Amino acid sequence: MKISPGKQKGLQAVSDARGVIAAAAMDQRGSLQKAIAQAKGVDKK
Repeated sequence: MKISPGKQKGLQAVSDARGVIAAAAMDQRGSLQKAIAQAKGVDKK
């Protein structure tokens, strides 16, 4: 697959050393906050 140098740089900017993209969809913030709160053992209100 060919991608432009700019897209390559952008993907590297949001990826960790293993190439995993660290991003969350903004329409999923509530679900993400609830999951984090549950993992921490706190009540998410």
